[in-house]
Formats: sequence, structure tokens, C-alpha cells
Amino acid sequence: MPESIPTCREFPPERILIFRRTFQISSVLVYIFWILSSGIVGFVSFYFGLLYEILVILGGILFIIILNLLYQWQYYKNYYYDLGKDTLLVNTWGIYGKKIEIPYEKIEKVSLYADSVDFFFGIYNLRIERSCVGSGSDYETCFDVYIKGLSKENAEKLMKKILENVGERK
Repeated sequence: MPESIPTCREFPPERILIFRRTFQISSVLVYIFWILSSGIVGFVSFYFGLLYEILVILGGILFIIILNLLYQWQYYKNYYYDLGKDTLLVNTWGIYGKKIEIPYEKIEKVSLYADSVDFFFGIYNLRIERSCVGSGSDYETCFDVYIKGLSKENAEKLMKKILENVGERK
């Protein structure tokens, strides 16, 4: 029997997810860099002049953006989700490989949403709500799981497929 195609290849996230995440995270990192570098930039400006100050700031910002873009590319390449026979498997941390298996009978609700940045980039996310069971070390079972960066068409198809699997199990 041939291996089935993983769901993340059948309904792939859009590549624009790389730029969306880079934009989101880089904006925060650049702001932090701007605040933290004010002392260094003042020192450079005092001894070397305004041109060096501008070069230090632009170099730091460019370094942050390029490093983040490379990280997001790896995140995108390792992003994984699959509809199994009895469970939905989602790799929630991309590079770090934190995989969560959700039995279909634990899925409470599946919804489609896009925040303002997602809407700007034309991508949608699936939010998968699951029932909370246990406590202590099982606390993470209460968090919602997201499948990010899908086109609207793929998001709707994937949501329908997940809901069909949930309906069969309940």
C-alpha cells in the first residue's frame, strides 16, 4: 500500500506566511534593538560621526531582518500537520518539532479566522479548540491549536475535512 500524502502537502500553507511572520517578529525585534542600541549609537556617533551612527542602525536592522527571514524559511519548511486515522497531528513549533496529537473526539470546534495582518497578506488560519482534560503536566491539552497561513480555499477545504473526521468519531 503506498504511503498517503501528508495533509500539509495536500493543503499547503502559503509562502507569504514566511514574510508575514518575518514582518510581525522583525518589527518587535527592530523596536527592541532601537531602544537597546541608543547608548551604543551615541558612542559611535560621538567618536565617528553621524554617518557611522546611521550605518550601525541600518546594519543592525538589516541583520535582524535577514536572520529572522532565514529562521522563518526553516520554520516554513518544517511546518507540518496531518490528518491521521484517529488523530490530528500538528507540529506547533516548526523548527523545534513540538508535535501535538489531538484525538478527533477531543476536538470541540474548528473555526476560520484572519487578523488584520493576515487579511492584508491574504492568508487565513484554522483554530482548533479542544476539550480540556487533566491538570498539572496535562495542562497543555487545554490550549487551542492553530494551522496558520492557508489560502481561503485550502483553509475551508481543510476545515471541512477535519469536521468530517470529527463527525465520524462522535
